[in-house]
Amino acid sequence: SKSTRTKKTVWLNRTVLGIGLASLFSDWSHGIASASLPAFLATLGVAAAWLGIIEGVSDGLASFAKMASGYYTDGLQRRKPIAVVGYIVTALGTASFALATSAWHVLLARSGAWLGRGVRTPVRKALLAGSVSRAAYGRALGLGRMMDTIGAYVGRLTTLFLLALTADNYPAVFAWSRGPGLLHAAVIEVLQQMPVEAGVVVPLGSLAKFAAHEEQLLARIRPEIAVERAEVGSFFRDTGRRDLREHSGVEMIDLDVRIHVYGVLRELLKHPEG
Repeated sequence: SKSTRTKKTVWLNRTVLGIGLASLFSDWSHGIASASLPAFLATLGVAAAWLGIIEGVSDGLASFAKMASGYYTDGLQRRKPIAVVGYIVTALGTASFALATSAWHVLLARSGAWLGRGVRTPVRKALLAGSVSRAAYGRALGLGRMMDTIGAYVGRLTTLFLLALTADNYPAVFAWSRGPGLLHAAVIEVLQQMPVEAGVVVPLGSLAKFAAHEEQLLARIRPEIAVERAEVGSFFRDTGRRDLREHSGVEMIDLDVRIHVYGVLRELLKHPEG
């Protein structure tokens, strides 16, 4: 049919563009907060271990939220409201760093923000997959990954600008992060209009059924897990090279420029690679 041919040939539709822009604005927003967080904690006079606690707890909660959200939303036909709410929670939780006066305040705010991020991530990917044909999955997902990492780089550059503008006023920097943070919810609300077919409905009757569902999923994605492990190994190798260069006399600003240029080029290649 004509609609089927259109879906196969036109992959850069309103949904793909909206989700891509939402990813860019989202990573722009929490990129600002994440880049400022270590120095902000130092101004609070807390131990460096708090940064690891905050990052570890929030990332762990986000991972569990992704698993539960993906399971629950498999059978939903209207996924967009969950994605919009998740984006808003992430934006407000990140901006609330501005109100923190102690490390545990930051822990609560970051945990709430990352719970919202974990809930909306599977929903966003389901919306994206439902808007294109299987043959276009790589292009659509590649565009999304490129946009979110570009947003993260823009966030770091924006942090430098805002710190200079506000004379290192970290609460003001966190408050500024609300701008792109709320834009991503507005973008996905306005642009994502294509209907998404409901996925396979998984009964939510018991924890045992949930565990069985996750075991089946794990068996299907083991190759992807291997790829993720390789990327983690690459990260630690890059960190080791960075430490080596620190002790070999290479200027840190020169090293940071090289790392960012490499990162930007890598992300720009994600779309054509997909």
